[in-house]
Amino acid sequence: MSKITVDTIEPSTGTTVTLGGSGDTLSVPSGVTLNVASGGTITNSGSMSGFGKVLQVVQAVKTDSFSSSSTSYVDVTGLSASITPSSTSNKILSIITLMVTSGSSGQERRLNYNLSRDSTMIFESIWRLYDYNGANGVTGSISSPITYLDSPSSTSALTYKVQIKKVSGAGNAEVNIVSPSTSSIILMEIAG
Repeated sequence: MSKITVDTIEPSTGTTVTLGGSGDTLSVPSGVTLNVASGGTITNSGSMSGFGKVLQVVQAVKTDSFSSSSTSYVDVTGLSASITPSSTSNKILSIITLMVTSGSSGQERRLNYNLSRDSTMIFESIWRLYDYNGANGVTGSISSPITYLDSPSSTSALTYKVQIKKVSGAGNAEVNIVSPSTSSIILMEIAG
């Protein structure tokens, strides 16, 4: 087996360098990192695999309660997480479980919540919740999931957070009021 050691390979004409031929396999040894410089891209024109892998996972779990009477969005304390993508082509998958409170005594409660990246809202949901157990004064907790794939095009630290506001109806916008309840936010960096 022959070995060529060089620092740079440039095409003699045009802008394309071809490595190997049809049916050949190019092997990257363990411990070797392929680095794409800023502005560069890797284009998959065939059956290249490996994209879509989970590169890192960040989680925040909230077990205490939260209540707000605000009709403007406020941060749900404890439901935020930060992640720093390793490439601008990678995506961030957010998986959120939010335990919100239903109305009580046969009443309706309407609330909105959103997922924000730093100061930018990227997902919003509107909920209309009813007393789930009739007019008996019982308040219930309902799991309200969010799954969202974001393309931030960034390698800076990003903070994803859940915000909530009351729209109408009895009571406040509430999270984890019924005990025991757990809400969480999971962020996954997905290779682009």
